[in-house]
Amino acid sequence: MDTTLPNLLRRECDLTKSEFEYMGLRISSVFVVFIASLLGVMLPLVASRVKRINLPACVYFFARYFGSGVIISTAFVHLLFEANENLSSPCLPDAFRDFPYAYGIALVGIFGTFLIELVTKFKIAEKARKAGVKAPVHTHGPNALATNGGSVELCESKPRNPDQVSMNRVNPADLEITSAAESTSSGPKDVSASDKQVVNQSAALTTSLDTTSVADHKLVVQISNICLLEFGIVFHSIFVGLTVAVSGAEFKTLYPVIVFHQMFEGLGLGARLDSTPWSPQNEWVAWLFAIMFSITTPLGIAIGLGIRSSFELNSPRALITNGVFDAISAGILIYTSLVELMGAEFLHSDEFEHASLKTVLGAYSWMALGAILMALIGAWA
Repeated sequence: MDTTLPNLLRRECDLTKSEFEYMGLRISSVFVVFIASLLGVMLPLVASRVKRINLPACVYFFARYFGSGVIISTAFVHLLFEANENLSSPCLPDAFRDFPYAYGIALVGIFGTFLIELVTKFKIAEKARKAGVKAPVHTHGPNALATNGGSVELCESKPRNPDQVSMNRVNPADLEITSAAESTSSGPKDVSASDKQVVNQSAALTTSLDTTSVADHKLVVQISNICLLEFGIVFHSIFVGLTVAVSGAEFKTLYPVIVFHQMFEGLGLGARLDSTPWSPQNEWVAWLFAIMFSITTPLGIAIGLGIRSSFELNSPRALITNGVFDAISAGILIYTSLVELMGAEFLHSDEFEHASLKTVLGAYSWMALGAILMALIGAWA
């Protein structure tokens, strides 16, 4: 019996402790990757909020759909591929090669994400019914909280017509004052006219409250989606950092690739955070998510550098841990990217409902370009 191949594989599995080469570059990668991640994720957020940075709308359009392509490619080319590589490694017991565990775990991630969105939508609809408000329809787009007809934008950061919006806001105290004044100054013949005015104002108030409730419910749905996206991206970033820190001779190639990887991925996440209609009370969440993304990969690198002498990259524990978490993250991002970033955004969004074919194909082209570039990066990562 030829034992050469098993012995070679076993020797490869035993060579798990990386040599301390390029330590200066490895230490610098903590700061360089942090800066690259921070620049990528913060650019859309800062540019849209600082008046001096007057970027044209096409820049945000590019960032949004190019970033979506990056996220889609990350799910398949980076996470799912690496999960399968880890969970089918010859360094693991033979049982791991009898079943495609990476794809099975990713499937669990997909159905788990779908279950979370399903329950969230049901709870929101149930709360809306109890409040006497019509359950919102799940819509997408930069003004993703538009009404079904698309004629009234409920959750824009800045209303298109402030005067019209203010006309729809009725103070309940004003209703009482108006009603009392008219009841004392009007004669019996004017009672019906006064009543009609009060009823009309009450209807306006009810409509305003209802539309606000619908907007709140839709905002919860959109925030839950961005939370899932954040979780899927940040979750695997720690392991990206660990891989960079403990990699061997391939570190010199991996270093610049990870820098571009983090910048592009940050751009995609930042564009999504920027397009979410945060209220003034919860806008801090967008900045928190951006900071979390910026520090997770550098944190993983720092942890990896600290445990390099004892961390075994090809040990069963490391392979299974990395593989499982990569597969879960892949499932989350696959669902989010295909259902939210592609299907719902292009086929069911308010933005493209009346857009020209040129605009739609432009968004598609930027998304495809982002996916292609990220896939090419995956060839070296």
